[in-house]
Amino acid sequence: MENQVTAMRIRMDSIQALRAIAAIAVVFCHAQGHLIGFQKKYGLGDAWLNLVDPFRVGQCGVDIFFVISGFIMALVTNDMHKRKGAIEDFAQKRLVRIFPPYWIWTFVMLFLLFFFPQFFSIRTFALKEAVLSLLLIPYSPSSANTSPVLSVGWTLSYEMYFYALVCVGLLFSRKQFIAGMGIFFLITTAIFPQKHGPISNLTANTLLWEFYAGMLLFEGYKAGARLPAMLSIYLAMLAMTAFYYFAEDGMSHLRFIYWGIPALALVASCIFFEQETRRRVPKKFVFLGDASYTLYLSHLVTLPGIGKLFAMSGLQKIVPPDVQIILYTAACIALGCVLYVTIEKPLLNYCRNKKITFTPNCP
Repeated sequence: MENQVTAMRIRMDSIQALRAIAAIAVVFCHAQGHLIGFQKKYGLGDAWLNLVDPFRVGQCGVDIFFVISGFIMALVTNDMHKRKGAIEDFAQKRLVRIFPPYWIWTFVMLFLLFFFPQFFSIRTFALKEAVLSLLLIPYSPSSANTSPVLSVGWTLSYEMYFYALVCVGLLFSRKQFIAGMGIFFLITTAIFPQKHGPISNLTANTLLWEFYAGMLLFEGYKAGARLPAMLSIYLAMLAMTAFYYFAEDGMSHLRFIYWGIPALALVASCIFFEQETRRRVPKKFVFLGDASYTLYLSHLVTLPGIGKLFAMSGLQKIVPPDVQIILYTAACIALGCVLYVTIEKPLLNYCRNKKITFTPNCP
């Protein structure tokens, strides 16, 4: 089984494909919302894709991301517990992976807010909010601003909190880590949840259970759990049906049940299907998974730009609303891939080659 875990470190095509699907789902959701704004502004007809109300369904991509994150963090820390320098190693890799791309797109948004406020109808530049956003510290936004400035960054605040807990867990044995994380989440989100502000609202949010679900999935996989290929397919179909059926409930405080459980089922079905069939995921999907982080971060900037081009050319009055949603999504995906190749990938390679870290070098 250890050899299998080592192989998983090298290649996890199903996970990369799911990352692509999750990111595209979020982009599609925001493209739908963008079209709704066009409908009000230009008096366009309703889009069938909005009438059947999948608008909220696209947000389930976040739940998929959280389960995947829990699974991957359990995988990469499998042999790191109580190891000298493990915390520094883990923290450095996570910070270098998360912050540089996030800072780029946050600075782009701040640049536009400061120098081109006319592009925004209700949002304004605020220095304090800019600093807190760059540090991924949750805050209560002023006016109609978002927290953080690059609104999708709220999920990264959860990621960073989860990473901090993983760092603490590396001080203990593997069994203590898994059990302790579950007990900690039970106390902070269910037994004694404290919600008195933006930060405590994060630490007491039941969405954190989705990370833990991903960790348990890895532990089950490592222990030898299996699922027949056909059963994996049925499980994936049930998960997607649940996402749609619980679209409204997915926005409640029990989101981790209505969408977290289906997200866990979908991730598990893909992992076990790949393991059972040994089928390789098409390279295009793997590449989209690699580019998913840039796509996730950049589309909040590229999507409005694409909409502006449609408005300036008059296409928004000619192209059917449903087609516009698809075109917006496709254009964001294409731009996200280009931006990944030209910006994120070279940036991360530079940071790794130069051994840029966020923590002091250990003697």
